[in-house]
Amino acid sequence: MGMLYADYEDPFDDTFEKDEDKTSIVRTGRLFGGLFQDIKTKSPFFVSEFTDFFRGRISQSLAVVIFVFFANITSIITFGAVMERALHHQMAAIENIICGGISGIIYALFSGQPLNILSATGPTLIFEKILYDFCTQSHWEFLPFRFWVGVWVAILLFILVATDASALVGLITRFTEEAFATLISVVFIVQAFQKLYEIGYEAPITIHPEEVLSSTCHCHLEMTDPNGTTYSKNISVGVTICHEMGGTPEGLQCFFKPDVYMFSVVLTFGTFTIAYALNKFRVSSFFSSKIRNTVSDFGVFIAIVLMTLLTHTIGLEVPSLKVPSSLRPTLDRTWLVDVMNIEHKWVIGIAFFPAAFYTILIVMDQQITAVIVNRKDNKLKKGYGYHLDLFIITILILICSAFGLPFYVAATVLSVMHVDSLKVESECAAPGEKPQFLGVKEQRLTAILSHVIILCSVFLTSLIKLVPLPVLTGIFLYMLVLMVIIRMYLLEKLFTPQELIALDDKVCGFTEIMTPPKMRRPKVILNSTTDEESTAAFRPRAKSRNGSVPFTP
Repeated sequence: MGMLYADYEDPFDDTFEKDEDKTSIVRTGRLFGGLFQDIKTKSPFFVSEFTDFFRGRISQSLAVVIFVFFANITSIITFGAVMERALHHQMAAIENIICGGISGIIYALFSGQPLNILSATGPTLIFEKILYDFCTQSHWEFLPFRFWVGVWVAILLFILVATDASALVGLITRFTEEAFATLISVVFIVQAFQKLYEIGYEAPITIHPEEVLSSTCHCHLEMTDPNGTTYSKNISVGVTICHEMGGTPEGLQCFFKPDVYMFSVVLTFGTFTIAYALNKFRVSSFFSSKIRNTVSDFGVFIAIVLMTLLTHTIGLEVPSLKVPSSLRPTLDRTWLVDVMNIEHKWVIGIAFFPAAFYTILIVMDQQITAVIVNRKDNKLKKGYGYHLDLFIITILILICSAFGLPFYVAATVLSVMHVDSLKVESECAAPGEKPQFLGVKEQRLTAILSHVIILCSVFLTSLIKLVPLPVLTGIFLYMLVLMVIIRMYLLEKLFTPQELIALDDKVCGFTEIMTPPKMRRPKVILNSTTDEESTAAFRPRAKSRNGSVPFTP
């Protein structure tokens, strides 16, 4: 879906460019100076960030909307299921869907870099679990305490925005960006295989089929007669009916699902293979370039449709996404959190301490992803907005705290995928000519439309459940392996000297970044030599006849 790299013949042949724009980010020395500067930078492009959706190939833009929807909804629901278990039903899939939709739309509309995609991230999930355990041990209500943590986080983020603290992104080197992105991608790849492995719990591979055939399936019921005596009864009904009757299914045949697990493996790698092949179809010699580009743009969508049709043709009960069908909170509560349902008023002050650590986590997660998206390699033309991005995140955290929704920040994998799928290349004028990377379609509508569909997914439950979970796992695998691991290839083939120079960008010092330009002392030049003279000083001197180098005072 879209173009994953500029050079299709050699995905490892990436050239590094120094990001001079990043190192030029400094504090303005005025309250909210950086925020106003970001608004001033982005406002001339606001209209074009909507109209550019329709420029070039409209098929590319529509395909990216579908791709971002499927990739993000899979991540959101997966994290929702994990969060439901970790937080004991305090938040689950429905809260994540609503948060993903609302946060994504607001961020895409008003942020400084709408190419970032907000989603649930591993670090925030871990912190939510720690916060829940702390509340449980202290016998405090989780959601009210979490609201006050969110308020403190918003206050701290607001202070960081006011003081232009986002200028510190100038200290983030290319090495840090690549290491962070590679770490996140490896974690997601492990999770993709873990999802596939978990299917084996519900549909295990049958090693001894004779044992299954000899074991009948029956429903064990505990019943009470009119005299109050409890007795057991076994009846022969299906597993679903047994659960409806309140019984317990027993016997190996009750859980026998032949071929489901192996078919899930076929679906996962089949989806991956089709998506990859259609992506490479763009540079093939078949049909016209317009047809090739259109088919390649919708490569992931075609893979999903084909594998879904195959599943329903064969008729095996393959697991699908569990999307909630109603807009009710997971717990029996109102949507607005009862913020005063706390034991003592001083608990509000205690909430500051976890909020301080949570703030650091949110800032690092958000800004490192933003730096990766804004890197010079992507040839973005419409500027960045680190301060504006953080300001929008501040508002979203306040909203999510009040409604008991999770906190979303820019997700590295989804954001990089979004940028790569919107890359634009030149048309090949001659056979064998390599396409030239021209830039990225910088617009807001792909993110807005995909998150609108996510928000409406509660009403599209019957349609989304048609897509098997292994198919979506295959899309995750395709996205991560091709776009992140191969593209970065473990920090560009394990640090050759030239790449290390490129990875370690020249950055300004901490004092230089945090000091406003007007307050800096002018540099004193002690020795005014020209560039020619400076270069000549390092040239090897000519040797004399006896082989020695003449001494020059």
